[in-house]
Amino acid sequence: MRKISHQTPDHNIARTLIPAILAVCCLLAAGGCQIGESGHTAAKDAADCDVQLNTAPWKSFKSMADRMSHGEAVSQEELEAYGRLPAVAAWRQSLAPNVPQPMNLANWLQDPWWTILGKPSKRRRPPDRVAMSRSFSYSHDHTADVDAYLKQYTAGHRACALDSLVSFWLSPENKPVPLVLNFLPAKAEIRLHEGQVFVDTGALVAGGGDQTNRSIATLLYRSLEAPSGTSPVETAGEQAVAECLRVMLNEGVAGWIEQTTSLEFDREHPALYKVHIVPEEFYRKARLTFARWEASLPAMFAEPEVMADQGSEFARSMAGSNAFAQTGIAMAELIVGRLGEERLREVRHSPAAFLAAYQQAALLNPSPAPEPGTPGIELIDSVPALSPEVFENLHALLERLF
Repeated sequence: MRKISHQTPDHNIARTLIPAILAVCCLLAAGGCQIGESGHTAAKDAADCDVQLNTAPWKSFKSMADRMSHGEAVSQEELEAYGRLPAVAAWRQSLAPNVPQPMNLANWLQDPWWTILGKPSKRRRPPDRVAMSRSFSYSHDHTADVDAYLKQYTAGHRACALDSLVSFWLSPENKPVPLVLNFLPAKAEIRLHEGQVFVDTGALVAGGGDQTNRSIATLLYRSLEAPSGTSPVETAGEQAVAECLRVMLNEGVAGWIEQTTSLEFDREHPALYKVHIVPEEFYRKARLTFARWEASLPAMFAEPEVMADQGSEFARSMAGSNAFAQTGIAMAELIVGRLGEERLREVRHSPAAFLAAYQQAALLNPSPAPEPGTPGIELIDSVPALSPEVFENLHALLERLF
């Protein structure tokens, strides 16, 4: 299981993104999608749109929530049957090892309307119950918005835009065919479990359709396309240094797909209102990261003993300062800004090529690079090229180890 949960940008190596969390182009396919009898949508032409949509969980939830919000009791059997719907059951399993049972979900479903339903006022409300209650309330309060977005998907253009975006960033052999999307009120995140995507309807509304598509594509890139390796903090020596660049490549490409520095969510959402992105912070972090490289890497490259002794500390320092994502995203944005999005796509599998593209783009920047936020400059102007010594040694290391 992988997920995108939308957090503040200063996250560490354990981030699985944002969601997200959770738009630069809508690549609309000419063909549309039509709703099938099973509650899924089938592409008119599989070459146009390899996406299947399951809105059955949302429809079931909406029916129960509408009744409960008007004080009409819903039977325990119906509430627990919802938890056994195939998509809902799969979502519950994705939460392993803490898998909520249908009875737990039934209690959560009633919680937003507990008083209206005439339930006892005194009850135990664990954190999960409170969080899910708020999520259910938000989705139900925005029923019209959820329905409008789902109509965009089932009509074809939103689903086919996602298909095009995923096809751009994932290799054909890694792309799920078909891509199955399940829409249901859940935690404020997008999850991938056993090859299917689970989209929280509240997150869909709070972020909008374009942003949701980008978050889905980001999750798929992270899970299925990004170069794999060992955590930098679990290695040593030159391997630790190289793994840092692999992680930065993955974070940079994922951040560009997601458009992390432009993420916005509805301020009324009970969880996602906390997301507050400050783009300048990414570039300040990148400048600090590169300054540390210039101070430490020359001695490490000059003496194998120093590299062997300090490689793991280098990686821990990067992880401890939350440098991977912010620096990687600044590098990716510079590559796109100077050399184009296609160049970033071309280097998405190679840390060495990613570093080389960054250096080429950074050499086009003013020198010395101005501070982020300086009036009259773009943020991408504010990151410097690496010194020839650091770049050449680091690039050679990446070419050798990857």
